[in-house]
Amino acid sequence: MADKKKSTILFKLIKSMTQSEKRYFKMFVSVFERKDKTYVKLYNAIEKQKVYDEKALKEKFANEKFVKHFAVVKNGLYNMILKSLRFYYYNEDVREKVAQYKSNFKVLVRKGFFSEAKIQLEKAVKVADERQLIEEQIDLAELKISLFTQIDYKNHKLEIFEKTLELPFIYLEKLKDYLHYKKFTTKLDYALLRNKIRTEEVQNTIADILNDLNLESDIEPLTFRAKNLKYHAKLACFVSMKDYKNAFEESKKLYNLTVKESSFFKLLPFHNVGVYNNYLFTAMKVKSLKECKTIANGYYKILTKTKAKNIDLHDYEGRLFESTHHFILEHYLFKNDFSKIKPILSEIETELKKIEDKLSPFLYIFYNYNIAYAHFGIGNFETTQNYLIKLLNFAELKSRKDYFTAVHLLNIYNHYELGNIEHLISLIKNTRQLIKRQEYLFPFEKLAIELLSKLSKDISKQKSKTILIKYSNIFKELSENICEKDAFEKLNLIWWIDKQLKSIS
Repeated sequence: MADKKKSTILFKLIKSMTQSEKRYFKMFVSVFERKDKTYVKLYNAIEKQKVYDEKALKEKFANEKFVKHFAVVKNGLYNMILKSLRFYYYNEDVREKVAQYKSNFKVLVRKGFFSEAKIQLEKAVKVADERQLIEEQIDLAELKISLFTQIDYKNHKLEIFEKTLELPFIYLEKLKDYLHYKKFTTKLDYALLRNKIRTEEVQNTIADILNDLNLESDIEPLTFRAKNLKYHAKLACFVSMKDYKNAFEESKKLYNLTVKESSFFKLLPFHNVGVYNNYLFTAMKVKSLKECKTIANGYYKILTKTKAKNIDLHDYEGRLFESTHHFILEHYLFKNDFSKIKPILSEIETELKKIEDKLSPFLYIFYNYNIAYAHFGIGNFETTQNYLIKLLNFAELKSRKDYFTAVHLLNIYNHYELGNIEHLISLIKNTRQLIKRQEYLFPFEKLAIELLSKLSKDISKQKSKTILIKYSNIFKELSENICEKDAFEKLNLIWWIDKQLKSIS
């Protein structure tokens, strides 16, 4: 059982590797392997498989000597891949650089080369200070005291010695401050990753965290890393509570911090991309399209600049699509401004088709749903249905309960618009059961299904109007509930009811 699990991990590890990582592995392993190329052979065979099949591998290598020790070779390949990845990312890992300088320092001290050892220690201190690696700074401060007291004490005055002795305590205060803010982000992660953002329990937890952070709003964190954590925590709280105005202000602080301390953040490409992503996301909700375009342009530039450095960015094509086309669609969808969407929708669809097979499951769902909803908003119900069928047949749809639910609700409302009333009665019942099984049947979903059930009956226009007015008031009151706001963003039934009432009038 353990061996089977290890094989699955090996398969997944190989499949997760980027093209550049794969090239590096083959060059790296060639240093250790001679003529037999055992690891390369096994690696290539596993890499070609779509599903891990050990029986097929053993048949393929039946005439090879290593097949008799297949488990050992697999384990060796796994460790060799990890080793190559450590070396591949070595230059990007500043902690590894510090560790190397520290090791050099200790070796040189042991050999009695104290002046050269001091140079290595200073290099380590420089890197740790630049990157605010507080844990390493504490350790290096201790080494500095050791060097100072045993070797360098004759060259300095007492006050300099005393300052050196104080260094670990100064860094310790900074570490405590950093861990203080780390506590908030960890609590947030725990609350959000439980996938219960729509529950009062989680919203109350988020409100408590935000309240704690606001109580110390005038307290300035001691390091850039701590500031970054504080702004991120507040941003996550505001986004989770759908307070986009304040969320934008926090994302702007993060952006300004990144620009102001560019020398610190320049070696954190993923951080910088994430900052721009948050900046654009929050701007789409509260700023004009002109302001969004300026931010999107900056996002596009940092994406292409980062990619040009051969850094593998997750969902690179999807991010580019977001920064050039999708952000405009999302901006108008949030405002229910479907009249502005109609002229641009065809181009957005064309651009999405070019990259669809390169998207992660979430972005595939996200972009296709938004286009389906856009067509629904402008009255292209047949096209909406085509997109919904595509999503309903997508195996990964269940991985996102919020979009799984939204797709099924939009599906029944679209069938209503298409006039498929006979089919709709059973579909509504099935939809309710599907959402209930996902444990996502919140007040919005219950009322949305309840409303359509009543409208689907053979009733007069006046009766329909009475029902619509009643539910319009119910949904307006519900839209003020933080737990329900996310559902309204995906399917704004207040807008839809208003549209129905206008058509009746």
